[in-house]
Amino acid sequence: MCGIIGYIGDKPVVPVLLDGLNRLAYRGYDSAGVALVKDGEMLVRRRPGKIQELEKALLADPIDGEIGLGHCLTPDTLIQLADGRVVPIVELQDDFEVLALNPATMQLEARKARVFRHRAPEKLIELRTASTSVTCTAEHRMFVIDPATGALVEKFARDLKTVDVMLLAKRIPAPKHPQSITFASASPRRYWSLSDTASTSLRQAVAGSGLTKTLVAERAGISFSALEHILKNDRNAREEYLQGVCETLQLDFPPAEAK
Repeated sequence: MCGIIGYIGDKPVVPVLLDGLNRLAYRGYDSAGVALVKDGEMLVRRRPGKIQELEKALLADPIDGEIGLGHCLTPDTLIQLADGRVVPIVELQDDFEVLALNPATMQLEARKARVFRHRAPEKLIELRTASTSVTCTAEHRMFVIDPATGALVEKFARDLKTVDVMLLAKRIPAPKHPQSITFASASPRRYWSLSDTASTSLRQAVAGSGLTKTLVAERAGISFSALEHILKNDRNAREEYLQGVCETLQLDFPPAEAK
């Protein structure tokens, strides 16, 4: 797994790429580089080791452009060797050739490469969700949702709590041939927070309706467990569920003190 960032915009390209690489760099990456396009010419800077080595190279020999791409490699990144083999970086030994892009000719050529290693972090953190997991360093930044504003904010992995909601990328298989993109329509769902007074009124209405809870749920078009949650008021009520219950019990919707 490697880290890649691209940028097209009005800001200076190099600082954006370096900031992105520093956010992407984890799991003991081995090298980093940037490629920029300036007046139709490709400019490349790459260095083994820490991203700080790349930053020093860019300070000593600055470049700029309209379009940029940054890339950092990790030990399990697959490398295409000039002899046709594809192997992980971690398995490479000295004295080998790789396929490298020559910016002058825009052709892949066989180039001598060398191996170097640096110390990886002593500890990694595994972040687990209900459907996936991510292994990273304590300093790796993750996007989480701010519960107060709903905005996306950054948190270091070491600062995450079990109640945090993370933003994770979804793997989407790419088709073999180009296809037009279509988007499915989605309807928003609204939920209502019921006050104690509102939930008490609903329970009293069910008791006085002469109907069993099973029959109320059936006429409201919801499951018995969904009705139980509404009456217990142990979670926010889904709008169409609450509306069906109110109509069945001939109550105003939304109930008083609901928000």
